[in-house]
Amino acid sequence: MKKRTIASVLSVCMLVTAYACETETGAETKPVEINVWTEGGAEKLLRDADYSSRYENDTLTIKAFKNEYESAQIMISGESDQEYTVETAALKNAAGETLSKDAFALYHQKYISVTHIRDTNSPTAEGYYPDALIPMDKAVAYEENVTTGKNQGIWVTLNVPEDQPAGTYTGAFTVEVSGESYNVPVSVTVYDYTLSDEVHSKSSFSFGYEYLGWGELDTSVEMQEAYYEALLSYRLNAQQLPGNEMVYVLPEGESLERFLYYADKYTKDPRVSTFNLPFTMSTAIYEGKSINSVDFEQFAKLLREMATYSVENKINLFEKASTYFIFFDEYDLNGTTDVANYNLNKGTEVCESVAAELAETLVCDDAEFLQEMLADLAGIKHKVVGSLTDGLQVKAATSVPLISRYETEAERQTYTDFAKECYGDDAELWCYTCLEPRTPHPTYHIEDILASSRLLSWMMYDYDIVGNLYWETALYTWRQAAFGDYQLQDYYDTAMRYPLTNGDGFLFYPGRDYGVYGPIGTVRIHSIRDGNEEYDLLYALEEAYQKYGVSEENFNALYRYLTVDLYAGTRVRIRDGLTDYMAQSRESLAGLLELAYNAETVIEEIKTIDGVTSVKLSAAAGVSLKANGETLTPTANGDRNEYTVNVPMTQASNVLNVQATVAGKTYEMSLQLGGASATVNAITLKDKTTIRSGGEVSIDEIDGAQALKLAYEAADSLSAEMDVSVLNVTESKTTLIIHIYSYSDNAIDIKLLSKGANATRYITAIETTLQQGWNTIEIPVTAFNCTNNGALESIRINVQSTQATDIAVGKIEVGG
Repeated sequence: MKKRTIASVLSVCMLVTAYACETETGAETKPVEINVWTEGGAEKLLRDADYSSRYENDTLTIKAFKNEYESAQIMISGESDQEYTVETAALKNAAGETLSKDAFALYHQKYISVTHIRDTNSPTAEGYYPDALIPMDKAVAYEENVTTGKNQGIWVTLNVPEDQPAGTYTGAFTVEVSGESYNVPVSVTVYDYTLSDEVHSKSSFSFGYEYLGWGELDTSVEMQEAYYEALLSYRLNAQQLPGNEMVYVLPEGESLERFLYYADKYTKDPRVSTFNLPFTMSTAIYEGKSINSVDFEQFAKLLREMATYSVENKINLFEKASTYFIFFDEYDLNGTTDVANYNLNKGTEVCESVAAELAETLVCDDAEFLQEMLADLAGIKHKVVGSLTDGLQVKAATSVPLISRYETEAERQTYTDFAKECYGDDAELWCYTCLEPRTPHPTYHIEDILASSRLLSWMMYDYDIVGNLYWETALYTWRQAAFGDYQLQDYYDTAMRYPLTNGDGFLFYPGRDYGVYGPIGTVRIHSIRDGNEEYDLLYALEEAYQKYGVSEENFNALYRYLTVDLYAGTRVRIRDGLTDYMAQSRESLAGLLELAYNAETVIEEIKTIDGVTSVKLSAAAGVSLKANGETLTPTANGDRNEYTVNVPMTQASNVLNVQATVAGKTYEMSLQLGGASATVNAITLKDKTTIRSGGEVSIDEIDGAQALKLAYEAADSLSAEMDVSVLNVTESKTTLIIHIYSYSDNAIDIKLLSKGANATRYITAIETTLQQGWNTIEIPVTAFNCTNNGALESIRINVQSTQATDIAVGKIEVGG
C-alpha cells in the first residue's frame, strides 16, 4: 500500500484519502476526506470542534527528561465511523543511537459528553471532551478504534528510559485510516538530566473500596493494590494502604498483619512520600455532649504495634506516617469544629504519650534509630480539611484549605504562621480541590483547560505547599450527597457524578470493561502526573542552586520568570497561547537544569532596574560562557567564576540566551525576561484623578521627585479614582506596579479596586498595608480579569479609615 506523508495529504488535490470511484455495479462511492495532524499533550481537543487551522501541524513533537513521562497527540479529522490503526517505530539520533518503539504507549481517546458547563468561568464550551484513555490494543480488541466525530485523538505517551542518551531523535509513525496510510514525522528531544524516582510532594488521593465494587465488581486486596500502584505511576499517594479501609479498622489479626506488610513495603519505596494510618470510631464526651471520636485506645495499640515492628525489622514505619481523621472534613462548613478540636488535640496527645511510654519500655540495640523513630511517632501530623477559623483551637494540626485560600501573600502567610506554630521547622502546607474552587483557580474538572491541573503543582512548589488532597478518584456511581444515595451510572458516559461539577470525584475509569485489571487513566490524571514530575524537577533545580550558594530570595526571583506568564496568585492566566508559554517555561527549566548539573552554571541573581535587567551568573572554573551570542569575561571568586550580563528591556520580547561549554560539550538555556515595560509618573494623570469622598489632588516633591498627592478629607469612606486607560493594561501584560508614599507615622490599610472597559462595576484587586515612606505594590494583571472585563480603565484607591489621610502616588509601571 502506498504511504503518504502528512505534508502530501495536506497539499492541493490530495486532501482526501479516498476518491470517488466506480463500484462493481457502476455506482460511485462517496469521497472520504481525512486530515491527520498533531498537537502537544497540554490541551483537550474536543470531538466536534473545528481545528482546521491546525491541520498543517505535521510533526509529533515531544521533549522530555530521562525517566520522565511526556505526551502528545495524533489527531484524525474527517468523517466519523472510520476504522484506524497506529504503529510506532524506533527513532534515531544523529549519532545513530536508538530510542526504542517500546518507550511509547498509545491510547484511544474516549470522549464524554458535557451538556451543561458547570464552571461558568471556563473558556470552553459544551461538547464531547476527551477523558478516558483506552490502551490501543484494548481499543482494537473491543473494536473501538473507530473515529466517532469530527476529530479522533490518539494519545501518545513517551516514557524515556533512564539510560537513554540525550539528543534529538527522529523517525515516523504510521497511521492507517480506512485503508489509507499516513507517515507521521516524529521528533523527540531527550534532555541531559535524569528525573529521580523519589517523589518530594505529598498527596492523599482516595479510591473508595465501595466504588471498586460498583465499577470493577472486585474489592479484593489485589484490586486495591492495582489501584494503589496505578496512583504511584502518576506520582500520587493513595489515601489508604491496600487491604485496609482507612476508617473502621481494628489493629489486630489479619488486618494488622496486612497493614504492617504494606507499611513496610511502601516506606521503602521512594515513590511513596506519605500514607495515612487507619483507625476505628467511637464516641467521646466533649464540653458536655457526645461527639464522634477516634477510638484512641485502639489507635494507641496500632502505634505500639508499629513501633515494635519497626525495632524488630530495623525500619521506621513512622517516617512517612500521618493521619487524616476524615469524619470532620470541612469542619468550617459543616459545623464540626468541636469534633475537630477534640480529635486533633487527643491525637497529638496520644502520639506524644505513646512515644514517651515506649522510650521507657521498648528495647532496641540502636539508640539513635530508636530516638529518631520515637520522635517521628510523637510528631505525627494530623490533617484537618477546611479553612482556618478562630474556632480551631488545637496544639498541632496540618491545615488543608482549598488551593484558592493561598491566593494572596497575606493569606499564604496566615497558613504558614499557623503551620509553624504547630510544627516549627517541620511544618507542612497542604491544599485540596473539590467542587471548588472554580476557574481560573486550578481544578480537575472536565470542562476546565488541561493546563489547569498541571499548573497546580507549579503553584504548590512556588508557595511551599507540599501536600495535595483529593477526595475521590474512582466515583463509579452517581452520588447525590456526601453520604449514601449511590446510584449506578454509565460511568463511561456520565460527566457529572456529584452535584454541580463535571468530573469531580473521578480521575479513573474501571478497567473491567476492557479486560484491564485495575483502572484506566484519563487525560486529566496524565496532566496531574506531568505537574508532579515538574514539581520534582523544580525541587532538583533548587537543590542544585542551594549547592552553589544561591539564596532562597534570589531563587524565588528566578522562579518568577518561569511562571509569570502561567499564573498569578492561584489564578491560571487563561488566554490564547497559554500552552506555548507552558512549553517555553519547560524549555527554560530544562536549560537551567542542564546548565546546573552538567556545567555547574547557575543564575545567582536577576533583577530589573530602570529598564535594564541585570543577570549575575557563576560557573565552575573551566566552563566557557556566552550570553546572547557574546563571550563573557569572568571574574574569579574562589573556585568559581562570576559573570554579569545586562539586557536592555527595549524589545517586545526580551530574552537571555546562555551557552555553557565544558569538556567539548555545549549546553544552552533560554529565559524569557518579559516585554518592554511602560512607566508613567502619576502626575501626568492629575487631570484624570478625583477624590470622590472629598479632598484635594496636587503635586508634591518627595525625595527630589514629583508625585501625585492625594489629600483625603475625613469622611465615612475615603475613596480616590484614577483613569489609567492610557496604560493599556490588557491580558497580555503581566504586572502593574504602583509606588505609593505614606506621610503617616502609622500603618495605613488600603484597598485597590479596578474596573475594565467592558465592566459595569469595580472589583477588588488587592488589599495591603502602607508603611511610612515609599511602598511598592505589585498587582498581577490576572486580578483585573481583563479577559472578561476588558482593558483596565480605572483604579480606585480606598483608604480603610474615616480620618483625614495623605498619600502620594509616584511611578506606575506595567510589566510586559
